[in-house]
Amino acid sequence: MLSQIFYFFGLIIFILSVSRIFQYFKLIEIKEWLLAFKKVTQKEPVKTDFRSTKDYNLFVSFGCLSIFETIWIILGFMSSNWLIFLALFLSGFILKQILDFTSFTIQKIVGLIFTTTKSLVILILVINHFHLHQNLVTLIVNWF
Repeated sequence: MLSQIFYFFGLIIFILSVSRIFQYFKLIEIKEWLLAFKKVTQKEPVKTDFRSTKDYNLFVSFGCLSIFETIWIILGFMSSNWLIFLALFLSGFILKQILDFTSFTIQKIVGLIFTTTKSLVILILVINHFHLHQNLVTLIVNWF
């Protein structure tokens, strides 16, 4: 029963991740503005500093989704697919460390690819739990 609740939250995260993919370039635009704002003013922007309420709400919802997604992935370490959740967590962490030293254009492209791939992996995990009932870790290990 708990696993069904856990993967139901995974389905919600997948749906929100897909919406994030569709709004990815708007999020990048907000991030570019945020970096420029911090560079010029040397301070964190408050709600009234954003260009519109819609931009602020999108930025805040993106942050909340990221926190919720990270907590879900960490809780996934306790599932039978812990290795896949560990790979998701570590790949995101390592990719962030590497991309900090690259240009913003490369960060945009790689970020979109990673977000799309992560969403597909979450979808596979959810479909597997509710329908396929396969041991994905064993399938992946045997594949290699």
